[in-house]
Amino acid sequence: MNPRPQSAGITGILAGIALVGEFTLFAISGFRGAAFRDPAAALPYLRAGGALRRAAVLFGAAGVACSTVFFAGLAARLHAKTPTLAVATLYFAILGSVGTAWSRCPSGSAYPSSRIAQRAIR
Repeated sequence: MNPRPQSAGITGILAGIALVGEFTLFAISGFRGAAFRDPAAALPYLRAGGALRRAAVLFGAAGVACSTVFFAGLAARLHAKTPTLAVATLYFAILGSVGTAWSRCPSGSAYPSSRIAQRAIR
């Protein structure tokens, strides 16, 4: 993958916008980290802000896609002078982006982990 520098720059800006959108939607949804220690206390939050949380997860997935193209462009730019740094930048950036997005997936109410918690409480 060798995107044009202009395309990589635009996707970097879009990744930043997606990150702001993800943060905003999580904040609006009423997400409270302390409430999720107890499944019985977490269910009202999951029911009330489920659509916003799913939208935030979609913004996060879009951010991962855009940042992947951005980091590929950055690696292509670095490759001429420092090929090892280019490969390391690409691998660590993709692993970090995907790992962050993966860690957020169970927090959406459309995922099996929240359904299992709902069944356990009933």
